Amino acid sequence: MIDLRLSDLLEGFPEPLLLCDEDGLVVTANSAAKRLFRRGLPELREAPADTWLHDSEGLLWPRLGDSVSRELVFRDISGNPRSVRGTMNQLPVDGALGWMVRLEEPRGVVEKLAGVESVAGGIADQLGGHVGRILQNAHQLLLEGLEETPAAQARGILEAAEAAAKLQRQLRAVAGQGAEREPARLARELRECEPLLESVLGPEIRLKVRYETDHDDVRLDRRAFRLALVRLAEWIVAQEPAPTTVWVSLQASPDNNARSVIRVVDDGPGLEAAAREQLFQPFALPGADLGLAVVFGVIERHEGRLLVDSTPGQGTSFNIELSNIDPLSHPPDTSISEGSETILVIEDDDATREMVCAALATQGYRVLPAANGVEASVLLRTHHHSIDFVLADAVVPGRSGIEVAAEARQLQPDLPVLLMTGYSAEFLSGQLRDDLPVLHKPFSPIELIQRLRTMLDD
Repeated sequence: MIDLRLSDLLEGFPEPLLLCDEDGLVVTANSAAKRLFRRGLPELREAPADTWLHDSEGLLWPRLGDSVSRELVFRDISGNPRSVRGTMNQLPVDGALGWMVRLEEPRGVVEKLAGVESVAGGIADQLGGHVGRILQNAHQLLLEGLEETPAAQARGILEAAEAAAKLQRQLRAVAGQGAEREPARLARELRECEPLLESVLGPEIRLKVRYETDHDDVRLDRRAFRLALVRLAEWIVAQEPAPTTVWVSLQASPDNNARSVIRVVDDGPGLEAAAREQLFQPFALPGADLGLAVVFGVIERHEGRLLVDSTPGQGTSFNIELSNIDPLSHPPDTSISEGSETILVIEDDDATREMVCAALATQGYRVLPAANGVEASVLLRTHHHSIDFVLADAVVPGRSGIEVAAEARQLQPDLPVLLMTGYSAEFLSGQLRDDLPVLHKPFSPIELIQRLRTMLDD
């Protein structure tokens, strides 16, 4: 228990003060802090302080030995963002190193994080409307069977819309928007993502994964979670020089398994202090995009926290912490039925095509890969009597996946076709027929094969 004399001392300060243990959990708070947050001590203790009080980069705690002052953001009892200036210092708490957070009452400071969320959400909404119209018009042009030059222009429109759709999904993640979270087991989700992460990291970077806990039941938006892992892997690959090994582990938190921790560590070049401060800012560095802002937005929406430790020459480590829920009473079905059918896979992204083909081949399927629509057309005309299923990216060079699907149906009217795409559901609404189902990226190999098997068995 905390020394009562120290608690009394904190109570004597007029500014809000929080005292947190080494895990970031609030040990005590003075009356000024309780008034500021409009929460009693039990409510303040429900989750680590940096899950509800942080700056725009999500970094509340300074590096060991540092004392920093930052502009912080929290949400009031109505859910509205508020800004406050905070200074963090280390001090002993309950026999270990902890933190004291000294706060200044808000004085109309611009809320950076709230601004990022608002701007990201607004841009995402506008992109949704514009890209929806682009897709509808380009799709109609292709279906009308235009001559080669106009059709090529229509495909260019679709390719641009695909890139905009991907950006829109990432902006929604930064803004904390997305599907509802459902009970899930992190170990299962992480295992399903291993081939996806390996394909993103590429052959030059080794991926090593360990599972160290069975207490991993959480509420998860699976698609957003996969997107966050993909963006984190893309950031790791983009380092100069690129790391050679990435270690991923699923662990339990020290506080009685109340949280699950995904720890991602690389042996890359590490980060200077200035780079660490900009790590989660979208478009902060030359040539950068939304980057790790997507990861931060996804984890924040899950009411988790993202901790980063990086030292020049010593690599970078990320801790993704999510609160556990009661164990699932009925474990989800993770079995995958094997098959012997022939699958035509059309995908222009090399890493995705290799991941998909490897997953299918492992389960016994015969795979015919094509990197573009022209290759797919040749394979269709040569092997259409033996092809049992077409798995096509919606937009590929040469001919779109939609065009290839139409050609396949001319050769085999009952041939099942599944489109892969980065479009969100609202973009595709009204543009595709019921007989052209869609699998949204990013997806796991298990999700892909289960969907394919279901369609083949219908």
